Amino acid sequence: MSMSLRSLLPALLLSMSVSSLARAESSKKITWADVPTQVLRGEKPEASPRVKLVLLDFWASWCEPCRQSLPFYDELQRKYAAKGVLFIAVSADEQEKEAREFLKNVKFSFPAVWDKDRHLVNKLQLQAIPALVAMKADGEVLGTERGFTVQKRRALPGKIDAWLAK
Repeated sequence: MSMSLRSLLPALLLSMSVSSLARAESSKKITWADVPTQVLRGEKPEASPRVKLVLLDFWASWCEPCRQSLPFYDELQRKYAAKGVLFIAVSADEQEKEAREFLKNVKFSFPAVWDKDRHLVNKLQLQAIPALVAMKADGEVLGTERGFTVQKRRALPGKIDAWLAK
């Protein structure tokens, strides 16, 4: 194997595995029955003909970035609601009490639910929090954004527009 081909091989393999991961993620599907029903705030989220895109924000009381992401997502919820976007905050806390305490100090207006046994976290194979999972109204998972940074904050409106276009 030539020197240049040998040096390109790791990049090629990484590219192939990232591509496979993206295909696997986009082939995931969840149903409204998978969305936790233990409501912490607001009304129980349900399927509706006007909902085109659901953004599930997975958070926990111990997650510092979640204190900034949830209010930001509230701004996006107001901006995109007329386009059929629904945000749902999904707590991955072990105890409901911890989630409720957290919510006393973090303001947002969209529904919050508790994933009591981490059923949905496990089904989606989430490895980190915060995580934002985009899904079509039919349950097809379009993508997952992990973490919450200034760069992700800037890029998210464009991603929402792209997800809406699918």
